[in-house]
Amino acid sequence: MSGITRDEWLKALTEADEAVADDRGAVTIAEFAAMFGLRSHVASYRLRNMMLKGRAVRTSKRGYDVAGRLKTLTAYRLIEPEAKRKTA
Repeated sequence: MSGITRDEWLKALTEADEAVADDRGAVTIAEFAAMFGLRSHVASYRLRNMMLKGRAVRTSKRGYDVAGRLKTLTAYRLIEPEAKRKTA
């Protein structure tokens, strides 16, 4: 057995999990599809279109797949439009 303790392994696992990007304010394609009653391919198309038009940004979010495995999923976060300045 190696000289690495169980606690050291647990610490390393925790640090690795924290290193994965997790944007909790974002929605996955499946969540967006459920929110608007869309099929997943339509939801994916619309989210990609919003990203190309500068209204959303692609990010990552931790979630579970259909088999119950923890995965890093593609997600999108809405970008708030900048407030228009009034010029005097």
